[in-house]
Amino acid sequence: MNKAIIDIESFIYRSCTSTNVLIEKSDGIYIQGYKLSNAIDYIESTINEICGVTGCEDILLAFGSTRNYRKILNSEYKSNRKDSVKHPMLGKVISTVSEKFNSTYIDWLEADDVCRIIYTSNPFDYVIVSIDKDLKSFPCKLYNPNEPDKGVQEISTKEAARNFARQVIGGDKADGYSGLKGYGEVKIEKLLDSMPDYNIDTIKDTFINNGGELLDFIINYNMAKILSRDEYYEGKGLKLYNTYFDFDKGVQVERL
Repeated sequence: MNKAIIDIESFIYRSCTSTNVLIEKSDGIYIQGYKLSNAIDYIESTINEICGVTGCEDILLAFGSTRNYRKILNSEYKSNRKDSVKHPMLGKVISTVSEKFNSTYIDWLEADDVCRIIYTSNPFDYVIVSIDKDLKSFPCKLYNPNEPDKGVQEISTKEAARNFARQVIGGDKADGYSGLKGYGEVKIEKLLDSMPDYNIDTIKDTFINNGGELLDFIINYNMAKILSRDEYYEGKGLKLYNTYFDFDKGVQVERL
């Protein structure tokens, strides 16, 4: 039986907007109100649609932790999003959805990390569901509801390695880490075409040989890397590139 591991957070944000309702207090006078059941109906409908397309008979919703190790390693990580206004129903929707449906999270990790860690425990039984392009940076079965015509995609080892190399070399401005200076999408693709492979040493050498700094490479690698079970020490910490993150202390504790 296949199970869909759903990176649920983007759907949670979408569902919040469906709660908005106008309530008439008196003739011609309205106030803004919120209807929680609208959000739950949206999530339930989304899950049913996902199961119908993927053929999955069961689901697991993956949430991100309120604490984020990437923000400890890199203070600029997603810093441009800190001023965004959260929907007033966000907390209530999250708590209700997590109680109503089978769900999980891992402290310090983001939802995409949770998806990969669970997926790699038994890839034959799972399909990952996410609209995030970062989930294409490791081999998996992936369904993107924003690309329904593609169905469940098989992300190959080679394709995933190239996608990850693109993330490290090109950076992700939306997430607060930059790639090689002067390299737009076209130049990055040409650079990727010229690489003999996409292993870690080749990515590092390509990054540095084209004007990047070693420290920037380390930051980019650790920001872009979606964690697998190999990097996750349950309840203890994370083995990252050139460093270790300790869960209890909440800090980077040593260089490897």
